[in-house]
Amino acid sequence: MCSWITNGLPSFAISEMTGLGTPLYMAPEMLQTRHYGAKIDCYSFAMVLWQMCTGKKLMDGFGFDKDSVPPMRVAFKACYEKLRPIMPADCPPALADLIRACWEDAPEMRPSFQQILEKLSDLG
Repeated sequence: MCSWITNGLPSFAISEMTGLGTPLYMAPEMLQTRHYGAKIDCYSFAMVLWQMCTGKKLMDGFGFDKDSVPPMRVAFKACYEKLRPIMPADCPPALADLIRACWEDAPEMRPSFQQILEKLSDLG
């Protein structure tokens, strides 16, 4: 199974920019309709990792009343004002650092998934 995944990855690396996705998980470069690459997935992964760390819905992490502020507005605040979910105090520092690195505004500052895997392995 793992060799099938590894052998199949190169074909997944070439994809078209469709601009489709869930707004809160979208990297800023997607929302700004700039050219984007594989690092958009790193940003989305940070949001999923934050949810796993907190056990909360992503919308709840931004500190807005979900009934009065639409998710797209929060997504644009994340994009243009660099708003990110609130990191809980009990999140292990190394994990918090990884999440913050993955949701960096500039794609070139985000780690590769190989680097993420190494950091997760170090966390044990």
